[in-house]
Amino acid sequence: MIVIADSIINSDAVIDMLDSTYFYAGDTISLGIGFEAIIGKSFNAIIEDCADN
Repeated sequence: MIVIADSIINSDAVIDMLDSTYFYAGDTISLGIGFEAIIGKSFNAIIEDCADN
């Protein structure tokens, strides 16, 4: 799963998929109450300018 935002991502997701999960945001990635990445699953949070991608 790939999530892309120009500015902010707010997530309370449970990462339990077989595929890698990527969050890309221009300014902020907030992992709220309930966010969970199951052991052995791949989760990546990247802050970068998404406007040119």
